[in-house]
Amino acid sequence: MSEPSILPYPKIPSIDSVPELSDRLVYVIDGYPLDGISILIFFKDGKFGVRFGDWDGNLIDPPKADVDNKVGPLMSLMINAKIPQAQFYFSENGKLVDIRTSLNTMTGPGMVRDLCEKILDTQTIISVKILDEDLLKEINNMEYVILKHSSFKVIIRDNEMLPLYAISRSENGQE
Repeated sequence: MSEPSILPYPKIPSIDSVPELSDRLVYVIDGYPLDGISILIFFKDGKFGVRFGDWDGNLIDPPKADVDNKVGPLMSLMINAKIPQAQFYFSENGKLVDIRTSLNTMTGPGMVRDLCEKILDTQTIISVKILDEDLLKEINNMEYVILKHSSFKVIIRDNEMLPLYAISRSENGQE
């Protein structure tokens, strides 16, 4: 059996292109850089394996700080929660923003927070609300946020898995 592949972080579409989020409970997340590293940890042949990648799914050399500060706590979490394999996505600012537990399954924002906030810096959840006109007006007055469905869902468009997430505007303020 070969080692599992590093999977890319799903591209987050703009809020206008995800009507499926309307009238759903969403996490309003403080915007984070849309690039970073991922750490894939898996259990194989009675041992743990670790692979590092970028958000495009390419293998990279592991940054020493990440090996020292992240791998140990994540392995302990996986042993205690009986998780055989997971890929952890960290944004450039070092925050854990998502966890992929299989090819098309990622944990929801609340699960990321609940599992990991005591051991790692996680994404900042501003609020959890129904996405309606009032929330859209509120978002327009905010700097830059990411909306994530309360339980992780995906949509398939043109044979590509997209998270049921949306971004209010790009990191540099562009729509």
